[in-house]
Amino acid sequence: MEKEISDNKILIENSLFENQFSTLEEIQQILAQEINAQETRNQIQQFRIQFEIVKNDILNLETKLKIFHLMKNSLQKPKINSKLLKMI
Repeated sequence: MEKEISDNKILIENSLFENQFSTLEEIQQILAQEINAQETRNQIQQFRIQFEIVKNDILNLETKLKIFHLMKNSLQKPKINSKLLKMI
């Protein structure tokens, strides 16, 4: 039983170190904090809404940019090949 307790203590200490916690008390303090789940859900939902708005804005801007390039290319004068001019 002593060996098992010692092994578990070593395992806990190694896990604390690997996860950048210094003491078990630090973890207990974190776990003791109350988390407002509803507020967190609302924040996540607001983030998702804003994310979708930004994605749509990006798609709209990409579409406008493509249209701009198409219009720009259609307004440019076509370059006439000098060999074709000689043939005429």
